[in-house]
Amino acid sequence: MNQTQKNMTIAVTGGAGFIGTALLKALAEQGFYVRALENRTPVYTHKNITVIKGNLTNTNALQELVQGADVVVHGAGLIAARRGGDYYKVNTEGTRRIAQISAYEKVAKFLLISSLSAREFELSHYGNSKKKAEHTLRSVPNLAWDALRPPAVYGPGDMQFLPLMKMVKKGTVLLPAGHNARASMIYVDDLASAILHWVKNATPTGTAYELDDGTEGGYLWQDVIAEAAKTLGAQPRYIALPKVAVYAVSYITWLAELALQRTPQLAPEKARQLCHTDWVCRDHSLQKAIGWVPQVKCAQGIPSTIKWYQQQGLI
Repeated sequence: MNQTQKNMTIAVTGGAGFIGTALLKALAEQGFYVRALENRTPVYTHKNITVIKGNLTNTNALQELVQGADVVVHGAGLIAARRGGDYYKVNTEGTRRIAQISAYEKVAKFLLISSLSAREFELSHYGNSKKKAEHTLRSVPNLAWDALRPPAVYGPGDMQFLPLMKMVKKGTVLLPAGHNARASMIYVDDLASAILHWVKNATPTGTAYELDDGTEGGYLWQDVIAEAAKTLGAQPRYIALPKVAVYAVSYITWLAELALQRTPQLAPEKARQLCHTDWVCRDHSLQKAIGWVPQVKCAQGIPSTIKWYQQQGLI
């Protein structure tokens, strides 16, 4: 590590989440000085990490987080909400707020962790709020920025893939988007590595980059399930659900969770995303731009993820 890198300070939001935890570990272990915004959930602790208490609505906390930082990596966001408007308050307006503060504090580089959902923004408030967050950055004067649009992110610590792995183990797997749906994926350590390479090497150009594990054309969901089945010793059968059934279940679940004052995990917009047949990354220019190469394919990443689930007694 050169002296310039050693003295760099990186401000991070979203450090308590699945992706954020992997990122904080990678940055701290590389010797960067890190400031991490911490709301309710504690972030990863390390001698190189300084915790700043607050959230995206707290201007004073954001100023403390950003002041003197060389790079801001903004990963905080809302992935489930009771009302569609909540996504925009957090994902769009929260991004605007920290971006404006970053520009005022003359931060050299700003990275938004967006989502591949932003490409298909018409499907969900979540995707639309991420798309609008990207557009927000274009409106902030004197901000050098890029955005990353990861697809499905998985690995040890992830809870989003757990229901699918449980279905595989039980022997029946539902395919809400049918037999021909394809999706790109990325292992969480590879995503953290990409962010690290961006921090070190990027010259921001205001680009929203897609990134994945390098598998051209992504995966059929049956490919992913087959890798899980090998690890679990299962022989699952597949059931392709009609869209109307998926939507009906989502509405019933959504109404029930709202009645119980819970945050819906299968809202109708989530059903639309699940039924979409093309979540494949199309642009691989990020690799050339920052000199990054993904290392983990599903054949390695899925068994590693299942092993973690088993160690935690989750499967």
